[in-house]
Amino acid sequence: MWRMDPSARVIERAAILCLATVAVAQQTPDPQVAAIRAYRTMEAGDTAAAVPLFHDAISADPGNGRLHNDLGSALMRLERHEDALDHFRMAAELLPEVLEITRNVAQAYFQLGRYSESTNLLKRYVTARPEDRSARQLLALVYSLAGEPEESIRLLEHLRADGGDDLSVLYSLASAYMQAGLSDEAQGVIEEMFRKHPDAPELRLMLSKALESQGRHERALAEIDIALDGRPDLPAARFQRGRLLWHLLRDEEAESDLEEAVTAAPRNPEIYIYLGSVRERLGKATEAEADFRNAIRLAPEDYRSFHQLGRLLHRQGNAASALPVLEKALALRPDHTESNYLLARTLLQLGRRAEAREFMNRVRELQDRERAGLESQVSGND
Repeated sequence: MWRMDPSARVIERAAILCLATVAVAQQTPDPQVAAIRAYRTMEAGDTAAAVPLFHDAISADPGNGRLHNDLGSALMRLERHEDALDHFRMAAELLPEVLEITRNVAQAYFQLGRYSESTNLLKRYVTARPEDRSARQLLALVYSLAGEPEESIRLLEHLRADGGDDLSVLYSLASAYMQAGLSDEAQGVIEEMFRKHPDAPELRLMLSKALESQGRHERALAEIDIALDGRPDLPAARFQRGRLLWHLLRDEEAESDLEEAVTAAPRNPEIYIYLGSVRERLGKATEAEADFRNAIRLAPEDYRSFHQLGRLLHRQGNAASALPVLEKALALRPDHTESNYLLARTLLQLGRRAEAREFMNRVRELQDRERAGLESQVSGND
């Protein structure tokens, strides 16, 4: 058998090692070249194509905080908020002196519905950058979504006093007043907006919500249609229209609008609740169950999603599955009359009569309390 000369074997090994080194060099991109390609692709408007280029640049220069931050921005545009948060947080660790990255982290938390974390970071940021009006307005919005309209009002009134009487500030302020139950103040801001911006679709949306709160659903629907004619991509308008159609029992149309709304805002649990309710009425139980479970996933502390799912399961005769769901609803909201009633009915289906009786007694107590409160309001007593 032919054998390789030892010196030839050494040369062969050296050649293999050299080729392997070249291959590794070819696989590892030059960080500056990769970054330039990523930025140029972003500037050309192809965000999706820019993402892997940013990954290439980061693989070559993993300690570059700017690259992590800019990749996070690209991912935010693609609504990949969890991934964006990871890169923003890495950027903040690498560049703690760049406060604007802190704002980006807060923005990602906001998009994920993690309002307390967003609030803490935004408060720190606006303290250091009080001139950043958009950050102050974002903080006001986060307060509102977190159920703290008074804090939102405080910030927005300061913005307004500083000359921030543009439509977005006034719109947010009127919304916060409405949320806080300050209808007179809200009405005053709405009137000011109509004087300054009579054709703004945002005002039509706000007017539609005000009419909805008064039970004037047909008129509210007409206003939202005008708003959408003026601006088809108006945020929250499609959800508003779907909700109004739900009130009017126009379920096929409502389903279409709510599907569009959930596509535009896939992390809004409120949309899934209404979409599930519409689909339940349309006899689409499987889709409705998925919607209610999505709402639970996004807002696990909201009793309404558990109540809706428990009711659906109860109506399907699935008492064993409905029981823990309704128990969770009542753990979150013990005084919800309908959940107490449904739980009593579910226990009765399961043959647990004594427990069912306890919850029916609870229903009577709640109804008596509600009746007494109503009588007190009618008679004018405190």
